[in-house]
Amino acid sequence: MPTTIVVGDLHLKATRVLPALDRLIDSEKADRVVFLGDYLDDWDATPEDFERECRALAEWADGRRKQGLDLVFLLGNHDLEYLRGAQGPGTWVELTPYCRKFLHRLNVHVAVEDHGWLLTHAGVTRAWARRQLYCAQGTQNPSAAEVADELNWMLSGNETNLLAMAGPGRGGSQLPSPLWADLDELLADPLPGVRQIVGHTPVDTCGTVNGAKEPDIIFCDTMSTSPDGEPYGDGTVLVIDEDGTTRKAELTR
Repeated sequence: MPTTIVVGDLHLKATRVLPALDRLIDSEKADRVVFLGDYLDDWDATPEDFERECRALAEWADGRRKQGLDLVFLLGNHDLEYLRGAQGPGTWVELTPYCRKFLHRLNVHVAVEDHGWLLTHAGVTRAWARRQLYCAQGTQNPSAAEVADELNWMLSGNETNLLAMAGPGRGGSQLPSPLWADLDELLADPLPGVRQIVGHTPVDTCGTVNGAKEPDIIFCDTMSTSPDGEPYGDGTVLVIDEDGTTRKAELTR
């Protein structure tokens, strides 16, 4: 199976991240790169920031795809609001047409299965899956591939209202969806039998969380910053090796 690199939330940082990511792709001889969503919005971002960073990421993706690299762009909660035409945290409503075109150019998905792992922006909880996914309502636990297929169908079938559900951990009153589940919500109620890799909640470094009940949940949002511009994490990414094992890697500048 191919070697995959998993990249956490970019939030308009493509021009900073992509040169280092190119070096890692080449050194790892990676066949696939999966981005976990939230390409859009950042603290104090301007329309010029959107235009520069979106253009850089889209042009990079076009070029790398022509070279044969398999790129998967997953949808984040910030990105979803532009597709829905809704006001979310940080949404520049006036930029909605531009951002929609950008997301369609990336060919965004909600989920992907890779080496038996389920990759989404925020993670799938048991309660949300049991309520919203047909594949999770039987007596057997669904596979990562089955969950990914149904989540992608929700986007193609315009069921974005189900993907926009937010729980108390993110200021909502619903069951937390795979684009909105907070780290604590996911750890408290993980989908049984499915190993997951997610972004969304800032963490210090790529990896599991100490004391977690479910050891097979890896968090990768290491590039988000605070309102004053200070990074929450160390900017590491995740590598899934050919045998399905994982390890973090640094993006050297």
